[in-house]
Amino acid sequence: IRMERDDSRKVCNEFTKERDQAMKECEEYKREGDAITKERDASTKQRDEAMKERDQAKEERDASTQERDEAVKECDKCKRECDASTKERDAFAKERDEVRKECDESKKEYDALRRELDASKILLANEEQQANGARKSLKAHLDSQGTVAESLERTQQDMAD
Repeated sequence: IRMERDDSRKVCNEFTKERDQAMKECEEYKREGDAITKERDASTKQRDEAMKERDQAKEERDASTQERDEAVKECDKCKRECDASTKERDAFAKERDEVRKECDESKKEYDALRRELDASKILLANEEQQANGARKSLKAHLDSQGTVAESLERTQQDMAD
């Protein structure tokens, strides 16, 4: 019985050693599992932070894209306004050139009329001198006729009397 008991103890001791070894291995696996879990948690946290950064970058990119699109629209609007202003400026320049041309033509007409007026003034002065001479001549003639008419009238009155 003793032998059996000793054998049982040996078997029990071996089982205890195996159990202790298995428990050590379990503890080791548990520590490894805990380390892996910590690494996984750290990786998950890093992944979550990276995703958060990615989402923020995406939001910033979307905002930048929207700002760029608005800037492009504003630029297009300014370009259209600039084109319209250019057309308007060109129309004003054309109208200005036409007015200048009309002014030049008017100045030429004015200069021609001025020369014609100056020539007319000279002719008028000559005609006035001729008219004054003719007036003087007519007055002298009338004065001499007046004397004749007065004599004739006196003669007619004398005859009537």
